[in-house]
Amino acid sequence: MPAISINNNVATAIALYFSTSENQAEIINILITSVEALKQQSGFISFSIHKSQDGLRVATYEQWHNQADYEAFVNSVPGKALTAKLSAFPVESHVFEIVASQSISEGHVPPKIIKGGFLTHFAEFRTTPENQPRLVELEKEYIVKAFENNTGLVSANFHRSLDGLMTINYGQWISQEAFNNILRSPGFESTGSGYWVGLAENEFHLYDVVFTEPTEENN
Repeated sequence: MPAISINNNVATAIALYFSTSENQAEIINILITSVEALKQQSGFISFSIHKSQDGLRVATYEQWHNQADYEAFVNSVPGKALTAKLSAFPVESHVFEIVASQSISEGHVPPKIIKGGFLTHFAEFRTTPENQPRLVELEKEYIVKAFENNTGLVSANFHRSLDGLMTINYGQWISQEAFNNILRSPGFESTGSGYWVGLAENEFHLYDVVFTEPTEENN
């Protein structure tokens, strides 16, 4: 199964498809049918599909040996065919590196992406190349604070886009109630006083993992 680690020497591609409750399943089905082609590409490591509970997103989390391998797939015949199939759906996609990661697991075992596993939180921070370095500094500080009083937080993993336009926190939670608690914690409020104010525009969605490759069975 896919593992998230700050020590992974991989390129991470995250795509956010802007869906509706009517077409969310269609996007997921198209993505699942692409997996066999993905597995044949040089440099492919993993592919995970997430379904937002509000119906407004489908998120993919891909791992490749390097950015060149990912771009080679995007520009390949199968990659262009997948892009064409999804062309009706708005998408935002970037290549990322992990800049901060923490979890409750013993022995510093990297968090795993598991179908039907933990409640997943994608926090989207849209920023600028000028503001991204400071935003990352604050995210490294607040990842420690996030674990101080939130026992339901399983892992937090901040990603920095290589183009400077975004950071994403991939978080895992035991329950909805546990996630709601952090929104009342100082520095994390969603009412305009969060640490990112003045540096980024933030929104978040909660997801369920609906597909992973490799799976737990064949990993």
